[in-house]
Amino acid sequence: MSRTRVESFSDGVFTIAITLLVLTIGLPNDYTRLSQELTDRWPSFAAYVVSFAIIGVMWLNHHSIFNHFERIDRGLVYLNLLLLMTIAFLPYTTGVFGEALRKGDGAQTAAVAYSATMAANAIAWGAMWLYAAVGLVLMVIGFYAIDLTTPGPLRQMVKQGKPNAIVISAAGIVSMAFIVVLAIYSSGGRLAEGLIATAIFGFVGIVAQVVMMRVATMVLGVNMAGCLESDSFSKESLMVAAAQFALGLVVAVAIL
Repeated sequence: MSRTRVESFSDGVFTIAITLLVLTIGLPNDYTRLSQELTDRWPSFAAYVVSFAIIGVMWLNHHSIFNHFERIDRGLVYLNLLLLMTIAFLPYTTGVFGEALRKGDGAQTAAVAYSATMAANAIAWGAMWLYAAVGLVLMVIGFYAIDLTTPGPLRQMVKQGKPNAIVISAAGIVSMAFIVVLAIYSSGGRLAEGLIATAIFGFVGIVAQVVMMRVATMVLGVNMAGCLESDSFSKESLMVAAAQFALGLVVAVAIL
């Protein structure tokens, strides 16, 4: 699905919701007491300003988040619709809250309703981030897992520009990326299945890579510590990188 189309639809919902907020401020009933009537409606004005600012910030966040997405699947669209539903409902709870404060009746219940709407909105944001970021999280976990199971501080060696450490780390990240991408792709946009499959196969890939690093040391006869710490390029690093890459392909194809 086109990201541009989803963003355009979302912008339309944000625009309508933020415009409808002004309708939550009731018109004066007695224009002979206009000053007093407007003053009495200060809670509605306050609720309007707060909700306007909230929706404005949400729109900016929504724009920033979608700039990080390379592609959008059906699961993400569903979560985006859930988010937009909570935003479109905000003018209603804003109006109820403002009127309850103005009349001095039911303010506590109105506050609970407003807070519940914001809580649902926060859950929708979190679910969308979780769905989008699960792959990145797994790749980071995979790198740290390899880092913990290899001789020496792998991160430090990468920062120092050790060529073999860079090659092996890059191969591990690419391998994990294959697994994560195919896990998400194979879900066909089914949200729950996509999250579960990505998590399961991602952790399978992490465990497999950790085991492979040990196997490379024992079976292939690679001196992993010396290879990683060396300042000169070693062909042994290509053997380990190729094994990681092949392992990633095997796990990724198994998902399909």
